[in-house]
Amino acid sequence: GREEIQGSHYGASSGLTRHQVFSYDNQDVDRIRKMIHSGEGCRVVGFVKVNKVPGNLHLSTYSHSYLFGSLYQETRNMNISHTINHISFGVDTDISYITQHFKDTGIVAPLDGVSQIATEQKAGGAYYVDSAIFEYYTKVVPTTYRPLDRPPLHVYQFTANSNKIVNQQMPSLYLRYDFSPVTVRYTETRESFSHFLVQVCAVLGGIFTVAGLFDACLHKSIVHIAKKAQAGKLV
Repeated sequence: GREEIQGSHYGASSGLTRHQVFSYDNQDVDRIRKMIHSGEGCRVVGFVKVNKVPGNLHLSTYSHSYLFGSLYQETRNMNISHTINHISFGVDTDISYITQHFKDTGIVAPLDGVSQIATEQKAGGAYYVDSAIFEYYTKVVPTTYRPLDRPPLHVYQFTANSNKIVNQQMPSLYLRYDFSPVTVRYTETRESFSHFLVQVCAVLGGIFTVAGLFDACLHKSIVHIAKKAQAGKLV
C-alpha cells in the first residue's frame, strides 16, 4: 500500500537537515514482516530542495527501536537492490528541454537506468541477502543554456561514481553531492548570411582546386603516353 512520508521532529532543529521517516506503530509489525518475506519492493518518486553545499540524500531500512527488536531476524532478508529510473538536479521541464534540444552538450542525468543488485548467500541451509550500503558520489556543475527562442535555462550537470560496501549494518542507499564553484555556459547562435556565403565559397574553391589538380595529373599522363607513342616505345 501507499505510505505517506511525514517530517520527524529532527527536521525542526536545523535548516540544513531534513529527516523524513515512515510513520509506523506496533500494529504494523506483522504486515511489515510479510512484506519483507514476500520480497515486496517500493517506488520512490519526488523532489528534494537542497542547499548548494556538500550533502547527501539517503534511503535506509533503519526502524524505530520498538520495531527493530521485533524484526531483528527479518533484517537478514532486507534487499536494497534498486534501479534508478531518473535522478537529476534542476527543474524537470528545463532538463527535458535540454535532453531533447542539446543532446551533445552536457550530462544532466548520467545515473538514469543504473541498477545495483544485492547478492544472496547461503548459510546453514538458508539463503540470506548480503547486507550492503550503496553509495553514489556526484559532482554537480551549475550550467546555463541560452537558446535562441526562449529565456535562459539554469540546470545542473553532474558526474557520478558508485561504491558498494558490504557490512553488517542495515542496508541503505546514499546519494552524496558536492557543488562545483565553476559555472558552464552554452549559448545558441545563428550564423549570418555573409558567413554562409563565405563557407559556400570555401567549399567551391576546394572543389575547383581538387578538380584542377586532377586535370593537371591527367594532362601530364596523356602527354607522357603520347610522347612514348611517337618514340615507338609504347607496347
